[in-house]
Amino acid sequence: MELDRNKLKIDYSLGYESVIFLYDNLLLKYFRDEFIEDHINKIFDKTHDLDWFDMVRGKTISENELKNKENKLDIIKNLECLKDEIKIYDKVYENGIFKGYTMEKCKYKRISSNDRLKHKVKYLQLIKEKLINLNENGVFIGDFNAKNFFISPNNSIKMCDLDNLRIFDYDFDTKNNSVKRFEFRCNKKEYIDSYCFNIFTMRYLTIPLSDFELMTNKLPYILNTKANKEIIDSMINLDDTYEKKYLIDNLR
Repeated sequence: MELDRNKLKIDYSLGYESVIFLYDNLLLKYFRDEFIEDHINKIFDKTHDLDWFDMVRGKTISENELKNKENKLDIIKNLECLKDEIKIYDKVYENGIFKGYTMEKCKYKRISSNDRLKHKVKYLQLIKEKLINLNENGVFIGDFNAKNFFISPNNSIKMCDLDNLRIFDYDFDTKNNSVKRFEFRCNKKEYIDSYCFNIFTMRYLTIPLSDFELMTNKLPYILNTKANKEIIDSMINLDDTYEKKYLIDNLR
């Protein structure tokens, strides 16, 4: 579909790769370009979060990254294993140039660091089930970020940011530190989600820390078991001997 700038409404979310706009009754994920850069400079209150502003200012997406996302969107809509996630609708173009895509605007709540412990454990178990199913179908999450996971009214987990998944031979576009470290130190590409999910599990159950701090600090009580200490040791000394195991399976 052709982009209509007159329909771009209040910003829904600002990110490293994109700005999400309200667009009629949908959301439009608009990937970074000169228009978005100018837009951010105009609307962002620098006194609100200067560090974040400095980090995202001037960011762009390469033509290869945009093409990678465009190709993945064609696959996503036809993959059975992704049919229950936040729905993606139409790719959006301007003068023949791919700019982004429309998606479902839902009222689901995101998982949060403020969730009760028993809810956190349940959500982590649901996410683990989801990632196993996706991995079996050639799809990998990589970037486990709380803002990308929603709780539906029937208490299932729904995921957004699908364009950044690794799908078959189409790689992640934005790689966080966990993904980069795994890819540098271990060649078992199909195990990447178990490693990144374990990092996310620790971060979600404790406080925000760097990957290394999370792995070297004392485990929170609920995770502090012999089996999990062995998993953490294998993550610290990450190499091709790494095995696919999950911290969430060994709770107190």
